[in-house]
Amino acid sequence: MRHEPAARARRTSGYADLVEGVRYVIAERTLALLLLAGMVGALLALPYQIMLPGFVRDVLGGGAIELGLLIAVSAVGSLAGSLVLASLPARRRGLLLLLSSLFVGVALIGFASTTLIWLSGVFMLFVGIGSAGRQALGNVLLQHYSLDEYRGRVMSLYMTEFGIMSFGAVLFGLFAEQVGGQWAFGTISAVLVVLTLAMIVFLPRLRRLD
Repeated sequence: MRHEPAARARRTSGYADLVEGVRYVIAERTLALLLLAGMVGALLALPYQIMLPGFVRDVLGGGAIELGLLIAVSAVGSLAGSLVLASLPARRRGLLLLLSSLFVGVALIGFASTTLIWLSGVFMLFVGIGSAGRQALGNVLLQHYSLDEYRGRVMSLYMTEFGIMSFGAVLFGLFAEQVGGQWAFGTISAVLVVLTLAMIVFLPRLRRLD
């Protein structure tokens, strides 16, 4: 049996790879929309993780124990959400991605509206469930719709979400200084809900992805 030798990888600079990856994403509208949805979530949904300690201290009147419990509950929700996703058929995943983002936004609004630690835990459970769907489906769909030779570059662009999260946390902190932690949480979460609803309505290509 003859084996064809593997094609030798073309050597290019990191900058050239980056530019080529950006051009590919711009040309492939499906990937551009998926990255857009991911960046909206990273800017508006992920910063709560960084701001949570201050919220627990200033709004809920808790300390390290309460913070640890909320983080643990969120992790349980993420695990539950991941298990549910794994059991679902690979259909309408684009709509499910957007609904997961919407679910996170609504849950964060609920979290911002209460000062009861037990009720905050319930909402944080829902945040974990929605976050698992948003992040897992975004990752899976990007890899599914990327050509093999561009997949690494596309996923590198996807990883910029973490930088966007840090930028969102700075904006979140500045806003919280002006209006308070509860209003900041609620307002930013409401913006996430509005933008996600807009994507559901005005981006049919995204919501119809399988």
